[in-house]
Amino acid sequence: MPGVVRLTNNERELIADFLSDKLDEYVFVAQRLLSSPVDNSSILATLQNAEIQSLLLLSGNAVPINLSSEVAKQHAASPFVKYSQIASIVGKTSDVTNFWSALNKDSHRTVRLVRERQPYLRINHEIEGYEDVDVRYIALEHYEQYFKASYDMFIGEVGRAPNNIDHYQERLRYQIHNKRAFGVFDKNDVLRFKVDVPIWYQQSCQVQGVWMHPEWRGKGLARQYFGATLQAIQRDIAMSVTLYVNDFNLPALNLYRGIGFTEITQYSTIFLDI
Repeated sequence: MPGVVRLTNNERELIADFLSDKLDEYVFVAQRLLSSPVDNSSILATLQNAEIQSLLLLSGNAVPINLSSEVAKQHAASPFVKYSQIASIVGKTSDVTNFWSALNKDSHRTVRLVRERQPYLRINHEIEGYEDVDVRYIALEHYEQYFKASYDMFIGEVGRAPNNIDHYQERLRYQIHNKRAFGVFDKNDVLRFKVDVPIWYQQSCQVQGVWMHPEWRGKGLARQYFGATLQAIQRDIAMSVTLYVNDFNLPALNLYRGIGFTEITQYSTIFLDI
């Protein structure tokens, strides 16, 4: 059985080949590993005939890809994993389950929160009919509103504040600067609705942070606002748009499916104490 090796920038072509038929499902991994030189990430893999068979990305979070139960044991036994701080494990349900089962057999790590079923959705055809909504890039002048909406969403999803608030704010400003934050505003320039697109590689992108101002929820505006934003994303960033959502969030699932998203796989996320 092949052993686990650590990859470097010299193996970028191997990584690109491995991800070539998985870009929609793992666009965030492709962006991290192929859009720019690898920073402090650890990329672990098993190889066969000079091709990647499984991959584990460690960058504070763990993303297992193609990990059978036996291969997961090899990754979990690696010193790169044993001595790393892992805040969460995220990926396809089978990979996450296999990796956590292997990791948990000889580990001090404890689970803080589990999102067991997260449908992973995609739309890759052009949509029409939402041209009447004024969707804008969020500007720095709107930062305080954008930060509050994002921060409240983070706590609601993860159950705690960001570990490093300075880094979190820097990331939000980066998204504004790089035109990866879209918003709908009322006549008083109050943010009603926002969508983030922090992840993009080639013709795929991933949407995050879909938020509606509390005072405007339940008024039947979400589909109109999100549809218009999706049109802007497909026009300006990428045609294939993906996202994943908790299965218990029925309003969001109904919204996305009503617009035309379809499920292509299922994700899970395990949040760990660090």
